[in-house]
Amino acid sequence: MAEERLWTVADVAKRLGVSEATVRTYRWRGAMPAPSYVGRTPVWDPAVIEEWIKRRPGRGVGGGRRHG
Repeated sequence: MAEERLWTVADVAKRLGVSEATVRTYRWRGAMPAPSYVGRTPVWDPAVIEEWIKRRPGRGVGGGRRHG
């Protein structure tokens, strides 16, 4: 069985559709699963991120940025 590649900050950002800075902010705030490390590089198991995405709350009514 092939082992799935671990995701970097860039991979998680791409999956979420946000910037890498946003992923770093989520980490800093403790708003996402804690990473493992390969050397000094934070990495995540894709299955852990996918499960977190399923459980995370949406923006809710009136959430997000205002336009206009």
